[in-house]
Amino acid sequence: MKKIGIILSFLFLLLNNTKADVVLPKIFSDNMVLQRGMKIPIWGWANPGERITASLENHSAETVSDADGKWKLFLVEIQNFQKTLSQ
Repeated sequence: MKKIGIILSFLFLLLNNTKADVVLPKIFSDNMVLQRGMKIPIWGWANPGERITASLENHSAETVSDADGKWKLFLVEIQNFQKTLSQ
């Protein structure tokens, strides 16, 4: 019975540590304004080696965080959005 408890505790700790935490700077928030006619830079922090995907309408970009957990990607240029974008 003790072995089962030890194994379950180990699995809990292992699974609990595998959760990815992607963090964005506070500049990315509600009501932010995007510049028309230029690529949109998105950056932040995550676990090292974490795959990050960002999307806007039908376009998406993907990257992997570096050894320090930093990442950066660019979304396509927007020309004319006639609506408010939301998540």
